[in-house]
Amino acid sequence: KYLGFLFRLSGKTNTHIKALKSEAVKKLGRVWGMAERLFPGNFKIRMHMYDSLIASGMMYGSEIYGWKRYDEIESVQRKYVKWTLGVDGRTKNEIIMEEANRLPHCANTAKRAMKFEEKSLMGNNEILQDCVKWNRKYHLERRGFIQGIGWGQEFEEMMRGQPNWIEDAIKITTDNYYQNIYNKLRGSTYERLRPIQLPHYLDKNNPKYKIIA
Repeated sequence: KYLGFLFRLSGKTNTHIKALKSEAVKKLGRVWGMAERLFPGNFKIRMHMYDSLIASGMMYGSEIYGWKRYDEIESVQRKYVKWTLGVDGRTKNEIIMEEANRLPHCANTAKRAMKFEEKSLMGNNEILQDCVKWNRKYHLERRGFIQGIGWGQEFEEMMRGQPNWIEDAIKITTDNYYQNIYNKLRGSTYERLRPIQLPHYLDKNNPKYKIIA
């Protein structure tokens, strides 16, 4: 363990991921209970509480593990959203994330990992820069992320010269994520019955929906 990050001799980050999930699950019930008492009808604030009190903690070390999607981490958000919406625990995860319009945790971790790379390469620490350069060539999870958004190594190098290349990469990741959701829901009962307007629990006209200044 170094600076709160759990390393393994194999280089895998599974131990750290399990520790992050364990800490998040401990907080989950308390945060949900507090949100249920204080903001019973305000979905926006309740998700803001999740982002601030739970998701932020799971971001620790994402500069290292952020290139890969871990279902252990994603399951924490799904559970909180289901509790908040009051739906059955067996409800399809794709429906929950689509209705709540939530991004996966891995989109935020990948963004932080990319920003860490950029900041490291612009600094004066040559050892850190060598590590980042090695990472870009040989890190399997990083290569998987870049290939997953349809970029090759040469194209990535070209994109890095663009001012908003990180945002572009995350947008592609997000688009792929929602496309995957739509593909899984295609032909389902949900697709046929899906309302055009926002669900009542996300509708600002809902009397229970309140903005607390």
